[in-house]
Amino acid sequence: MFGRMVFACVLLLGTAGGLRGEDPRWRAAGEHVLVVYAADAADGDGNGRSDSQDAAEYYAARRGVPAGNLLGVKLGGNVTGREHCTYRQFFEGILQPVAAKLSSKAADGQPYSQRICYILVCPGTPIRMTTHPKAAKGEKSWARRATTRSVDGYLISVAANLAAGVDAESGLPGAGQSGPIGAEFREVMLPIFGAYANGVRARHFRQFRRLYPQQMDFYLVSRLGLDLQTARDMLDGALYAERYLRLPGPDEKAAFRPEIWLDQKHGFAQDHVASMAQAVAVVQGVPGSPFAAGKGLLRVWPLVIDNQSLEVGAVVKKTQPASTTTAASSPASPAGVQHKPTVSARIAGNGVDAEGVTLVAAARIGRLGRDVAPALYFRLGCKVSNGKATATVTGRDVEANRLLLDSTEGFAGGDTIKSIWPGEFPTSDCFVFYGFYGLGRYEDVFQFPPGALGIHVDSSCMNWARGAMGRGIAATFGVIGEPLSLGIPHGHQALLALSAGYDWAEAAYGGLRLAQRWRGVVFGDPLYAPFRSRQLTDRTPPAISAATVKVSGKTVTIAAQLVGKTPDELADVALFKLEYGPTEKYGKTVEFFDWPDPQNSARVQGRRFGYSRHFRWALQGLQKGKTYHFRLTARDPAGLETTTADATFEP
Repeated sequence: MFGRMVFACVLLLGTAGGLRGEDPRWRAAGEHVLVVYAADAADGDGNGRSDSQDAAEYYAARRGVPAGNLLGVKLGGNVTGREHCTYRQFFEGILQPVAAKLSSKAADGQPYSQRICYILVCPGTPIRMTTHPKAAKGEKSWARRATTRSVDGYLISVAANLAAGVDAESGLPGAGQSGPIGAEFREVMLPIFGAYANGVRARHFRQFRRLYPQQMDFYLVSRLGLDLQTARDMLDGALYAERYLRLPGPDEKAAFRPEIWLDQKHGFAQDHVASMAQAVAVVQGVPGSPFAAGKGLLRVWPLVIDNQSLEVGAVVKKTQPASTTTAASSPASPAGVQHKPTVSARIAGNGVDAEGVTLVAAARIGRLGRDVAPALYFRLGCKVSNGKATATVTGRDVEANRLLLDSTEGFAGGDTIKSIWPGEFPTSDCFVFYGFYGLGRYEDVFQFPPGALGIHVDSSCMNWARGAMGRGIAATFGVIGEPLSLGIPHGHQALLALSAGYDWAEAAYGGLRLAQRWRGVVFGDPLYAPFRSRQLTDRTPPAISAATVKVSGKTVTIAAQLVGKTPDELADVALFKLEYGPTEKYGKTVEFFDWPDPQNSARVQGRRFGYSRHFRWALQGLQKGKTYHFRLTARDPAGLETTTADATFEP
């Protein structure tokens, strides 16, 4: 995947001072988003509208998007599971209608093109298409070898792609600088790369467009969910986090205690190895990092790091040598044990004294990297062991690359020390994930809290993105084919942008070098800005609507949703529990979540988890003509619960 890159990647740490240029007056809002949906997509709930339109209208209502900013498109053909389209279908069915909408005038008389900054694509719209002919044998340029591209990537530069047109004979994009537009790397890059993490006074994308209309004549495109359910849940989780995100510290007892997980590997993708190392320094609060103390970030966040070759959560077979496993992994399942996040480093030859240990300095991380002291990888208060002795880290001296320990007895120079995450799978505290490399893998060990974000670096990271969206993540990134390493956002740049108050669209594209006409898909609400939180405390129990009961043959479907009028009620999300049975004592329960076989990292059938504002459950095997009692309980992330009154239904 990660061969030589033609383009240099500027990976600068950035400073809090460099990011403080964020100007609230130029933040994008609902009026700056064009919402595109497939009017002829599937209608799963039978309400007479496509689920894609339902998702668009739901987003518009929740984000204050004017009705005129919604655009329905039609592509024809099979609407069930439609993911691929031809370029001509895209051009005529999506690009041309979007261009016409942008050139039309809004209610204030101004063209939409002057107002819109972001384009949000709703589920039901194709995600990939063929854009280039098969490359000649021996072709080395990935820009010509990549024959399929993402629909979203070609929605970014609407005017330029419209002008290029469609080749009448092949049906592929019209001419660019060399062949169909997008055949040269210069045609897939965007000037926004590095804008929020390069140490200069940053501006919001909306202001960039106003100041530099020719250079910034493009839009940031994202996609909301895989289907109606994930679209709603991703948005609702983001809105909850924007209101209630609490920064954890030793004095807090909140149920919602987010952590940052970094799964680091070495040996390839040197730009992301360097980005990961810098992310460690950023999150650990080195001087100049906004995570040390700054706007919206008042404490150093808990950081979970893995620097082993195994994927976090991967099951290690019992037959493998003990050196490849972690001694404190979860109890063995029939398949083996799960790899827990583990940090290791080597003690210098004469690096042990009465107060602590000095570690061997990190090797240079590629041509683009900076050396990061291994001492930063160890959390304060964590346990470290050399296999013989165990101690607690009481302090860090980053300049000297030293760990201060409560005891150094039993440690010697040359020892390898390890610190193993003490938690259990599935984990529910991973709020930010940045890691690699499990090709096409998604280890099903995460129960993401509302608003969680994640970037997984691998050539098939769409699999990771799909799995994560099914477990509650609010923002992520996927690819439809080999993207090269610069075709995946650099995590430390995204972290710096988000921590300074920029939104998800700015953070994702600001760290993405190969962006337009390429193979990536940004998933999530483009306006999502988790670190602008006022840090309110959630003290309002969720409010539940009256449940509806629908009988269809032998199936009884019970549905309800969260309701309310206050900002607290409107921001809430919950896990739901259903109790039912022949009497008011019920007897049967559908629990808040179900996670059979937790020691298995595969997607086990029957696993169910995810915060939502919507509940829907189908019951079967009930006795026809018999009266059943039921009630619902909703539990929000703060642990607050509401239970409905007893109700009845008859199959």
